[in-house]
Amino acid sequence: MGISVKEIEKRFSFTNLEVIHELEKQKKNILLLTPHYASWEWIMSLNTQVTSNGYAVYLKIENPYFDKLVKSIRSRFGTTLWRTVETRKNLATAIANKEQLILGIAGDQSPQLSRARHWAKYMGVTVPVHVGGEELTKTYDLIPIFLQVRKLKRGYYQTTFKVITQEPKSMPDYEITESYLKESENLIKEAPEYYFWTHKRWKHRNKVPDKYKT
Repeated sequence: MGISVKEIEKRFSFTNLEVIHELEKQKKNILLLTPHYASWEWIMSLNTQVTSNGYAVYLKIENPYFDKLVKSIRSRFGTTLWRTVETRKNLATAIANKEQLILGIAGDQSPQLSRARHWAKYMGVTVPVHVGGEELTKTYDLIPIFLQVRKLKRGYYQTTFKVITQEPKSMPDYEITESYLKESENLIKEAPEYYFWTHKRWKHRNKVPDKYKT
């Protein structure tokens, strides 16, 4: 909670920050996609090295004390948090105001079954997947970028930006989502000990609709 900018930049480094800077020069807005992997929370420090306004989607915690604590930690370097239900409206307003922005989403959780619109294989298991991030990229022409995080040693991480596509509107439905899942899967297989396994990603594995069964 009290880490300095200098210290966080040393501990959470970027191998190709020029990718972000080049998109900023082109006046492009970005959707940064990351799984719950390694020290994903530290991506908020990106705000110290870019000119875009930083936003992140988060799910409100019912306990008000812990909700306040999480918001305080995640906004440590200037990131503005948007509750999931507020994201579309807030993004539309920001775009209308011609803001240059980077929106971060951790999209590897399992959606509510009643809201599942697409199923895909993840780690070899067919599961419902979030597609809201992809929809935002196509509606608002956001450049989807996967954040690849690797642990170097205790307390030190190195990250690489991988652009999924420069033209999201031209991509077939769900291809951006599946590309993100594949990148996440490759990362987990490389070092599974850093994945956040406790969120029960595969809890709906026995409820696959017939059209997705193989």
